Amino acid sequence: MLSTQVEARWGLSEADLLAMTQEAWQAFGVDLEFAAARSLDQPVGSQIEINGPRAGVLQLWGERVVVEEAARRILRDAAEVPEALLADVLGEIANILGGMIKGCLEEEHTLSLPRPLEAVAFEEGGALRLGLEGHAGGAALWVRV
Repeated sequence: MLSTQVEARWGLSEADLLAMTQEAWQAFGVDLEFAAARSLDQPVGSQIEINGPRAGVLQLWGERVVVEEAARRILRDAAEVPEALLADVLGEIANILGGMIKGCLEEEHTLSLPRPLEAVAFEEGGALRLGLEGHAGGAALWVRV
């Protein structure tokens, strides 16, 4: 089971990962709660690799409206959000989350730079999928170890 693999690799439960993911989104003013993982409408994705003895990959996904909400907070509630800013915002949230996980690991690890993901990648399987939902829409965290 994927959650067992993640817990064995990083010593973090699904509840730990959800709490960290919620905290990372809250840093950008977006409140999300646990929900069943589902397909996301117009997903925006970012990936961070955790490199070291307990290597793994985080893919953070957000429905476009959720990522736009986070971007508007940065832009002080601007009416329009530049397209290029969406990937940057999600990359920063993924970086915060990667840093939290890295901080829980005893050995030395490094993080890659965040990299935007194509929406097509959202359909790939083989990951622990955690779902979150907010008033504007949904988000997901996919973890591969």
